[in-house]
Amino acid sequence: MLVLLNGDNLNKMNNQDQQKNQEIELEKLLKKNLAISQEVLSISKYVKKYIFWKKIIGIAKIVIIVVPIVLGIIYLPPMIEDAVENINSNLNNPLSSIINSNCENEQ
Repeated sequence: MLVLLNGDNLNKMNNQDQQKNQEIELEKLLKKNLAISQEVLSISKYVKKYIFWKKIIGIAKIVIIVVPIVLGIIYLPPMIEDAVENINSNLNNPLSSIINSNCENEQ
């Protein structure tokens, strides 16, 4: 049996072939897009973790620097005053402090 193909039948076949090719191409592009999206997601998770730990380390650095300074401001002035008083008392009466310390040790 001989089938004659006229222009309309050829156009329909070409359109169907083009549509199938477009669907195949679209499916390939979607798969490629999905793979790239998954890669971007994994990279963004890594970056999110990196930023989180960077913030934690930044806060720790600030605490390590600020806490000793604050404690020094609070506790050092009375200690320095006591030390200066001891030094001044020893400079004014060096022999009396030595004698007093020896007497206290003997008792």
